[in-house]
Amino acid sequence: MPSKNKNTRNYKKGAASRRKGRNGELEAARRLGGERTSQTGLPGPDVIDREGRGFEVKRRKDSFQQLYDFLDQTDGVDRAIIRDDRKPWIVMMYLETYEQERGWDEPRMPSDN
Repeated sequence: MPSKNKNTRNYKKGAASRRKGRNGELEAARRLGGERTSQTGLPGPDVIDREGRGFEVKRRKDSFQQLYDFLDQTDGVDRAIIRDDRKPWIVMMYLETYEQERGWDEPRMPSDN
Protein backbone atom coordinates (compact mmCIF):
# COMPACT_ATOMS: atom_id res chain seq x y z
CA MET A 1 0.00 0.00 0.00
CA PRO A 2 1.47 3.42 -0.96
CA SER A 3 2.43 5.73 1.83
CA LYS A 4 0.16 8.74 2.32
CA ASN A 5 3.20 10.86 3.07
CA LYS A 6 4.75 10.05 -0.31
CA ASN A 7 1.56 11.02 -2.15
CA THR A 8 1.29 14.21 -0.14
CA ARG A 9 4.92 15.12 -0.92
CA ASN A 10 4.36 14.60 -4.66
CA TYR A 11 1.27 16.80 -4.59
CA LYS A 12 3.10 19.52 -2.69
CA LYS A 13 6.06 19.32 -5.05
CA GLY A 14 3.70 19.80 -8.00
CA ALA A 15 2.04 22.75 -6.34
CA ALA A 16 5.42 24.30 -5.52
CA SER A 17 6.54 23.84 -9.12
CA ARG A 18 3.37 25.46 -10.45
CA ARG A 19 3.74 28.33 -7.98
CA LYS A 20 7.37 28.86 -9.04
CA GLY A 21 6.32 28.91 -12.71
CA ARG A 22 3.49 31.34 -12.05
CA ASN A 23 5.78 33.62 -10.01
CA GLY A 24 8.34 33.56 -12.83
CA GLU A 25 5.67 34.54 -15.34
CA LEU A 26 4.47 37.38 -13.10
CA GLU A 27 8.02 38.67 -12.62
CA ALA A 28 8.70 38.52 -16.37
CA ALA A 29 5.44 40.36 -17.10
CA ARG A 30 6.38 43.13 -14.65
CA ARG A 31 9.89 43.41 -16.11
CA LEU A 32 8.54 43.56 -19.66
CA GLY A 33 5.80 46.02 -18.76
CA GLY A 34 3.25 43.58 -20.08
CA GLU A 35 0.90 40.98 -18.76
CA ARG A 36 0.77 37.31 -17.90
CA THR A 37 -1.49 35.47 -20.28
CA SER A 38 -0.76 31.87 -19.32
CA GLN A 39 -3.37 29.52 -18.05
CA THR A 40 -2.44 25.87 -17.64
CA GLY A 41 -3.30 23.82 -20.69
CA LEU A 42 -4.12 26.71 -23.03
CA PRO A 43 -2.00 27.41 -26.12
CA GLY A 44 -0.18 30.70 -26.60
CA PRO A 45 2.52 32.71 -24.90
CA ASP A 46 2.98 32.92 -21.14
CA VAL A 47 3.63 36.68 -21.23
CA ILE A 48 3.00 39.53 -23.67
CA ASP A 49 5.41 42.48 -23.43
CA ARG A 50 4.38 46.15 -23.73
CA GLU A 51 4.96 46.01 -27.50
CA GLY A 52 2.78 42.94 -28.00
CA ARG A 53 5.54 40.33 -28.35
CA GLY A 54 4.75 36.93 -26.85
CA PHE A 55 7.21 35.02 -24.66
CA GLU A 56 7.37 31.51 -23.25
CA VAL A 57 8.73 31.78 -19.70
CA LYS A 58 10.89 29.05 -18.16
CA ARG A 59 12.41 29.23 -14.69
CA ARG A 60 14.69 26.58 -13.20
CA LYS A 61 16.97 26.30 -10.22
CA ASP A 62 20.14 25.90 -12.32
CA SER A 63 19.31 23.93 -15.47
CA PHE A 64 20.36 26.82 -17.71
CA GLN A 65 23.89 27.21 -16.33
CA GLN A 66 25.52 26.32 -19.65
CA LEU A 67 23.51 29.05 -21.38
CA TYR A 68 24.67 31.61 -18.81
CA ASP A 69 28.22 30.36 -19.34
CA PHE A 70 27.92 30.98 -23.10
CA LEU A 71 26.98 34.61 -22.47
CA ASP A 72 29.55 35.11 -19.72
CA GLN A 73 32.51 33.70 -21.69
CA THR A 74 32.63 36.61 -24.12
CA ASP A 75 33.89 40.11 -23.40
CA GLY A 76 31.21 42.69 -24.06
CA VAL A 77 28.94 40.36 -26.02
CA ASP A 78 25.59 39.91 -24.34
CA ARG A 79 23.79 37.91 -27.02
CA ALA A 80 24.22 34.38 -28.33
CA ILE A 81 22.76 32.37 -31.18
CA ILE A 82 22.54 28.67 -30.40
CA ARG A 83 21.05 25.49 -31.82
CA ASP A 84 21.14 21.73 -31.53
CA ASP A 85 21.71 19.65 -34.65
CA ARG A 86 18.58 19.50 -36.81
CA LYS A 87 16.86 22.17 -34.71
CA PRO A 88 16.16 25.85 -35.49
CA TRP A 89 18.41 28.63 -34.22
CA ILE A 90 17.59 30.36 -30.94
CA VAL A 91 18.66 33.92 -30.10
CA MET A 92 19.24 34.61 -26.43
CA MET A 93 20.24 37.69 -24.51
CA TYR A 94 20.01 39.08 -21.03
CA LEU A 95 16.69 40.71 -20.26
CA GLU A 96 18.54 43.90 -19.31
CA THR A 97 19.92 44.06 -22.88
CA TYR A 98 16.42 43.62 -24.30
CA GLU A 99 15.11 46.42 -22.06
CA GLN A 100 17.99 48.78 -22.89
CA GLU A 101 17.66 48.24 -26.64
CA ARG A 102 14.05 49.31 -26.42
CA GLY A 103 14.75 52.34 -24.23
CA TRP A 104 12.70 51.00 -21.39
CA ASP A 105 13.87 52.94 -18.38
CA GLU A 106 11.28 51.84 -15.81
CA PRO A 107 12.69 50.49 -12.56
CA ARG A 108 13.79 46.90 -12.80
CA MET A 109 12.79 44.09 -10.50
CA PRO A 110 15.64 42.81 -8.33
CA SER A 111 16.87 39.44 -9.54
CA ASP A 112 16.57 36.51 -7.18
CA ASN A 113 19.76 34.65 -8.04
